[in-house]
Amino acid sequence: MLKDILIVLIIALIAAIIFLIIFNAFRKKSMLMMKAVYADRNFEEYRRLANSLSGKLFLSKKQRLIFNMTIYENENNDELLLETFKKLEKQKLNDQQKLDLYYNELRYYIRHKDSEKVDQLYEEVQTKYKSNESSLIKGIMKEIYYLYEVDYKENIELIDEVKNLYNLKYSWKQITE
Repeated sequence: MLKDILIVLIIALIAAIIFLIIFNAFRKKSMLMMKAVYADRNFEEYRRLANSLSGKLFLSKKQRLIFNMTIYENENNDELLLETFKKLEKQKLNDQQKLDLYYNELRYYIRHKDSEKVDQLYEEVQTKYKSNESSLIKGIMKEIYYLYEVDYKENIELIDEVKNLYNLKYSWKQITE
């Protein structure tokens, strides 16, 4: 009996150690990929990490698509960006990920002056998330509001509010020159 308990404890300890090793490897890989994309803007390094065996093992297809969305937008690769939007729309996303997708789609359609699509997406966001009480969701909703009002509707009355929100130290004159 004691021998059986000892064996179970040893197996549980080994499983816990293996879990910690895998979890740390996943965390390290994720941090390297986020650093490559968001801090260093080194998209080739990201692709190398994402396409490695460990990148494919540790990151889901959805996570890689979200990173790719940022990359394609920064590279102005509209074809792959639109393809990524479609793929992400088919994924099961949490509210934050859905709003990030809406935000990026709005930026794309504003940049391409597709007012019908911009209005449709903005209305969808307002309908689905306006009553959400999560502070994270409210923060993303505020960013979407500013994107819509300032970038699309060109509501310059909100410029000071946006500057304060992001602690920008530019004057409106500097922004428009």
